[in-house]
Amino acid sequence: MRTGPELLVYAVALLIAGIGWLLRSRQWIGLLHFVRPERVADRAGLARFSGNVFYVMAALFAASGSAMHFDLLDDTSLAAVSVAGFLVLTSWLLLGAQDYMKP
Repeated sequence: MRTGPELLVYAVALLIAGIGWLLRSRQWIGLLHFVRPERVADRAGLARFSGNVFYVMAALFAASGSAMHFDLLDDTSLAAVSVAGFLVLTSWLLLGAQDYMKP
């Protein structure tokens, strides 16, 4: 049982969920560095979409912490699955945010 790394993973999941809450509830789209606020056509839609993606990222981190706790995967497989999921979600965020921008 490795409680140190697990707690760190859970702390990161909480941090990402907090950013998702700021995006979705408070509409702080300035947290998204790749978005210029003057180009946003639907601020509420972008905030809702990006907040939801951040919530899914937080769930991925929490799931990887649980997999680490119960030794469901070895460290290499867990890292590969986590990184692949994070890359897919980041790509989805970057490409999906373009739907809420002005041309």
